[in-house]
Amino acid sequence: MDSSSSKITLLNISDKGKKIKTDLVAKETTLVIKLNGKRLAVLLVTPTDVTALACGFILSSGLIKEMADISSIKEIGREVEIETKNIIEEINPDEQIFTSGCGRGILIYGSVLEERSDSKFSLSPDSISSLMKEFQTMSAGFKTTGGLHSAAISDGKDIVNFKEDIGRHNAIDKVIGDCLLKDISLGDKLILTSGRISSEIVVKAIRAGIPILISRSAPTDMAISLAQDCGVTLIGFARGDRMNVYTHPTRISDLENNSPETLIERIKALKEKKQAVILAHNYQRPEIQDIADFVGDSLDLSRKAAETDARIIVFCGVYFMAEIAKILSPDKTVLLPDSDAGCPMADMITVEELQKLKLKHPGAAVVCYVNTHAAIKAESDICCTSANGVKVVNSIPAGQSIIFTPDKYLGDYIAKQTGRELILMNGFCPTHQTITVEGIRKLKREHPQAKVLVHPECSVNVVAYSDAAVSTNGMCQYVKESESKEFIIGTETGIIHRLKKENPDKQFYPASKRAVCPNMKLTTLEKVLWALEDEQYKIEVPTEIAIHAKGAIERMLYVL
Repeated sequence: MDSSSSKITLLNISDKGKKIKTDLVAKETTLVIKLNGKRLAVLLVTPTDVTALACGFILSSGLIKEMADISSIKEIGREVEIETKNIIEEINPDEQIFTSGCGRGILIYGSVLEERSDSKFSLSPDSISSLMKEFQTMSAGFKTTGGLHSAAISDGKDIVNFKEDIGRHNAIDKVIGDCLLKDISLGDKLILTSGRISSEIVVKAIRAGIPILISRSAPTDMAISLAQDCGVTLIGFARGDRMNVYTHPTRISDLENNSPETLIERIKALKEKKQAVILAHNYQRPEIQDIADFVGDSLDLSRKAAETDARIIVFCGVYFMAEIAKILSPDKTVLLPDSDAGCPMADMITVEELQKLKLKHPGAAVVCYVNTHAAIKAESDICCTSANGVKVVNSIPAGQSIIFTPDKYLGDYIAKQTGRELILMNGFCPTHQTITVEGIRKLKREHPQAKVLVHPECSVNVVAYSDAAVSTNGMCQYVKESESKEFIIGTETGIIHRLKKENPDKQFYPASKRAVCPNMKLTTLEKVLWALEDEQYKIEVPTEIAIHAKGAIERMLYVL
């Protein structure tokens, strides 16, 4: 599997029956292009050759004429920063571009998450096959020109609207718009499309209130994640009697034992049978938090992983967290329900880069944030979390230099709290960078009494503007003890489910609805069940790395 694809688990339906299988889908991620220090565009892209893409984008946009116009280029995580030799006109924030390249796009991940579909509309695999066959016969324009995309709206029995266009986005907009003009309700309809399903296509279905999206082609990984979050049933490769059901198979009426209630009961039974424990991070989906034995932040879950006597640990989080559990419990089976649940921040630092920095600063203590791979922990003296970072840094003898990796924002926060000068690296959390002072100020105007709580992974300006910068567990404790009734929450939006459960009399507002980590949302009830059934996606850490990494983790736990 290369960087342009993701491995996913799906339900395959064919004339041979139904089976769970893994497959590869195109990877889709955000790319921020900055021009002369200002954000120019947010593109939805395949995460390869992004510097080339950024250069081509500004050239085709007419902002440069040749490579000689560029003075510098930096690729940092999901951002490409370009400086030009000539002054370019002020970039209008209202004209920033959000697109995957098929017309001017509309997606801001998280902006539609409150528009979840709970429609009970369903249909059988046979109905899907019949509709797709009819759909194909209607595409006269494609047969004539070979250059058109098709889209249709169906009530499950008949196709009630059909349109074509050179762009698949346009074709879908046409059928949705025509239904609006004709006053045709969409909550009990489905979309058929000839084209690839990107996250932007899913957004169109969500905003139209359409619960089922079917294509002859493939979805992207972000499309799958967004459809899962928003209650949309996503079906791809619908050809003949075959199809792949990627999300919410409960709307396929001939399938049994797929309701959320049944899934939960099956998970509980398997968990007891296999002596398993389920750990879930505060950013996980609500239904995952609800089935977990323990919900918490990285520090909490590190402790639980070390303390549990369960035979199997199902870690509902991201890869580095499951690695910690395996390092602390090497004799236990640690399962990650989705093997692609990674962390962009952890990917921003390599062992080679850290080793070079250590050579440049001999004698410096290396403090690594737990949001790192095991190999980085093995190169570090001690780990920390956002909850205990200040304690960890204060435990290092005065006068000793300290390298802090990888999060420059958490490092800046700790430096200010401790008065220590830290040698920082250039890592950051892309999700937390969607939270801005301007967004919080707008919410404060609407909710002037609300306290502003933010995570230290937020930018320096956001942390400075807040009432408190605390870990996710710190937020839970702050809210519980506070007399305030309203809170603006500046971290990944998943924490709000827990906050509401623990404080039903209080109100919570996400500082940014875009603060959604797609990796944290990859885990679903189906994947937890499949992980337990097949004991798949076992986490393994090489022995030598595990030994050194365990030392850094245990020194962190000792400081507590």
